[in-house]
Amino acid sequence: MKSRIKKITAIAIILIVISTIMVILESNNEKFVLEEYKLYEKDYLGRKTILIENVLDFKYADLKGIGETLLVIETDRPNQIYEGLEVGNWIRFYEYKEGKVKLVYENDFTRVRPWMIDVGHIDDDDRDDVFVGVYKNTKVYPLAKRPFFFNWDGKKLTRKWTGSYFNINELMNVEFEDEDKDGIDEVKARERLKNGREVTNFYKWAHFNFVIKE
Repeated sequence: MKSRIKKITAIAIILIVISTIMVILESNNEKFVLEEYKLYEKDYLGRKTILIENVLDFKYADLKGIGETLLVIETDRPNQIYEGLEVGNWIRFYEYKEGKVKLVYENDFTRVRPWMIDVGHIDDDDRDDVFVGVYKNTKVYPLAKRPFFFNWDGKKLTRKWTGSYFNINELMNVEFEDEDKDGIDEVKARERLKNGREVTNFYKWAHFNFVIKE
């Protein structure tokens, strides 16, 4: 009887330990975290190691010609505000290997004030499509958030589409998402209407421009 109780107790302890480990792993499932302009790598116990400083925004992706890559917007100084929006200076790509980073590409975007970066595939070519949200005026329109897209061929960024707006709505946020499951990403844009209401629109790349997906 005592032996059976010991076995049951041992099994219960094992189950508790496994459950605890699963909770820890689930609560720390983000490999990278951005806090106070520092980009950290987290291990499975939640311990953090600084990888890059002066970071405003980042994206982790498998990038052509590099592999595991941290695409980063870096700032010359923390809390850099321009006309009410926090903006950065540099677009930098870091190769990530075994907890270490190596700078492999950089581009000075100070003039257009970047605030967000992401990467996806909006057509069927073999290049990555990099989104950089910028904050600038144009000859026609006043200062606003604008969607800039670039091709990444494995070595450098080249301009794909640098529009003023997807449409006249105020741009707030962008993600890449294969909404119709055809293997090509749509651009999922969070926008604010003139009446202040926020909406989400999907835009599809039409080779020369974006069209709203009904």
